[in-house]
Amino acid sequence: MNKKHVKIMTVDDDEFMRRLISRLLNKLGYVMIKEVTGGQEAVDVLRALKTPPDVMILDLKMPDMDGIEVVRHLVELGFVGQLILLSGEDERLLRTAQNLVHAHNIPVLGYLTKPVDDRELGLLMDKLLSQAPARLARNNQSVTAEELRDAITRNELFNEYQPVVSLVDGELASLEVLVRWQHPDKGRVMPDQFIYLAEEQGLIDDLTRWVIAEALQQSLRWQKAGIHCALSVNLSMENLEQLSFTDWLLKALEDADLKPWDLILEITESRPMRRPEIVLDNLTRLRLKGFKLAVDDFGTGHASLAQIRDIPFDQFKLDRSFVHAAGKERRIRVMFESAMGLAKELGLEITAEGVEDEEDWHFLRQHDCHKAQGYFIARPLGADKVGDWLNHWGGETRKALFPHLNASAIHESTPGKTTAAARGPVLIVEDNDFQRKVQARILREEGFEPHMAASAQEALDALRELRPSLILIDIEMPGMNGLDLLRRLRGTRVFARTPVLVISGVNTKTVVQDSMSAGATGFMVKPYNRETLIERVNRAMT
Repeated sequence: MNKKHVKIMTVDDDEFMRRLISRLLNKLGYVMIKEVTGGQEAVDVLRALKTPPDVMILDLKMPDMDGIEVVRHLVELGFVGQLILLSGEDERLLRTAQNLVHAHNIPVLGYLTKPVDDRELGLLMDKLLSQAPARLARNNQSVTAEELRDAITRNELFNEYQPVVSLVDGELASLEVLVRWQHPDKGRVMPDQFIYLAEEQGLIDDLTRWVIAEALQQSLRWQKAGIHCALSVNLSMENLEQLSFTDWLLKALEDADLKPWDLILEITESRPMRRPEIVLDNLTRLRLKGFKLAVDDFGTGHASLAQIRDIPFDQFKLDRSFVHAAGKERRIRVMFESAMGLAKELGLEITAEGVEDEEDWHFLRQHDCHKAQGYFIARPLGADKVGDWLNHWGGETRKALFPHLNASAIHESTPGKTTAAARGPVLIVEDNDFQRKVQARILREEGFEPHMAASAQEALDALRELRPSLILIDIEMPGMNGLDLLRRLRGTRVFARTPVLVISGVNTKTVVQDSMSAGATGFMVKPYNRETLIERVNRAMT
């Protein structure tokens, strides 16, 4: 969309404000601007126009008809443009108004506080331009359940993958799988058009199974190319209300020669559970089998706190509305810090969505968030683009963001690459992704060559070839726990004398005695600091 062709309507009873906004828009290159003196005039003008404006800059506080009343009329008129809300009131009121407009399904670019800042106005208009192709496609779409059913069977769907990275060292943590639809006649159909349709028409289970099966096959192709990374997939309540779902998923993993810890299952509770006994049956079995369970879009779902209370989640993804701009907006920051506090108290790992700029990135790093996802890191990528992104991210970008990491450390943690270290290999067996990577980073800096396993079974697989000089084992893991793993290792000739440091979040006499009886060389309690970890490792190896 060319700036000169963008039609803009400014609605404000203050003549000075209207002229100021017009002048700022002119400086930005916009020329098709219509000034309107109030709400009623705006409604009358819209009724008379053959083509509505692309964007309306709407003041909320006007004497004859306020901005909220104007929004009601926009709904009645079927307004298809976008809004920028304007007010001299505080930001909380503006944000509430923005949520109201969203509830009416009218797109909102954002809001401006008076006096208007030219930079903020420019950013919102740039957002309009970047969204233009997608909006045009969305406005031209009207798809049916039958078309979606055909799309699933005719391979009109495809997956894209958005990276999630560690905020500790920038290492790729996982790739979120996002389904897309290329209609043969209508072009790209936006996800918000067909996901809802799939849920309403009983097609979401078929759609999800297609997405997972395709993603697992792609994971195999990546592994052959030396890219080893967990995938995260979205599940709905409809999936979890199918009693056969867990068995189907386990069979799909077995057919693809993958393990449960290769998948992170993101659960969004967009509606209440209709069959809670089946949902909880599936989720409990999935957790026991070693799958990671994450609350998706934490803070926006149907009952997020109830989810965390009732379901064995080990991580959650914080919605972008609690992340982006948290560094400069107090209200967002308070909500973010509350979520982080809850996560720490419950021992949950947190991924921040909506990381859109470097300011968001540094804010999260300063607040000890675990992982990040968003356009600052990468937009969703085609499967064939992931390798190129890894090379770019793992090179200059990651070096710039983590200047304290030397080149060899970055190289070592790039998927598919390892380097030898002076003090030999060490195996870290820990199901918490964040804690596992923290241990690896510290031990790498101490001269070890860290290898990581997310479960006891993964550790046993690694130990078929690996001969570590030290093994760190977390006790509390799904499936086979740490002490059972230790007993199994001590029963072999190869690992009967290998130093093993046992780690636990429980510090009782019984746990310590059980660890020593199982053959532990040392014991350490969570939480711990860097100095404690180094001291216990050195003691275990002497």
